[in-house]
Amino acid sequence: WSSDVCSSDLIGGIAGLLTSLLSGSKGGWLSLVMVILLMANSAGRSLSFIKRCLIVTVILFLMTSLVAFVPKLPVVDRLVSAYEGTKVWIETGKVTEGSASIRLEAFKAGLIAGSHSPIFGLGRKGELEVVREAVEAGLVEEIMLEVNVIDNDFISTFSKQGLIGLFGIFAAHLGVILTFWRGRQLGLESTKALTTMGILLTVLYVEFGLSISIFGTAIFRTVYISWAVLLAGLLITQQRRYSYSE
Repeated sequence: WSSDVCSSDLIGGIAGLLTSLLSGSKGGWLSLVMVILLMANSAGRSLSFIKRCLIVTVILFLMTSLVAFVPKLPVVDRLVSAYEGTKVWIETGKVTEGSASIRLEAFKAGLIAGSHSPIFGLGRKGELEVVREAVEAGLVEEIMLEVNVIDNDFISTFSKQGLIGLFGIFAAHLGVILTFWRGRQLGLESTKALTTMGILLTVLYVEFGLSISIFGTAIFRTVYISWAVLLAGLLITQQRRYSYSE
């Protein structure tokens, strides 16, 4: 790995982190840490483990300092608002802001709906009917009738398709991971980057799905499937080239 490649990895990774901070992460805060780890591993592959850990620590420190001391970035306000909203929701059950407390209330509504038909789910119409009944009974806030969406891939699927649908999501994610894990076992340098990207794609989407319904949103579903198929196709092509060269 040349110094130019390492520099490009660092510049690209830092630019991506800043872009995410400026645009909002839509719940993907843990993804920022994963990107930092991947960036440090890629840019510092020739360095020792201790030096790579030092790079991660420095980047985290710089990012935290940037967030804390640049007033135009909305990150601090959003985090404080989410914390306060979560605290109030736990203590009183009231929705006070549009980030954390409203999601927690939606999660509760989704679990209530899913509990009415845990195996097969209720479907979209059945879910809405149960949520409406829960609002009338005072179990969830009335704002849930306006939100009309459950921002969690797993709870949303459970409420609509039940445990069968939930099993389907886990099977889909596991299938993608196993596809790239098998390719990783070959130990080919030409496929390591592809298998790493494929596995991280799934991990990042699982984490992203904790705060938004991926499979319930067409664009997220399309991007996920497109990237998985593209990376798998490139991996298969590289494997065939290797087998033909032997």
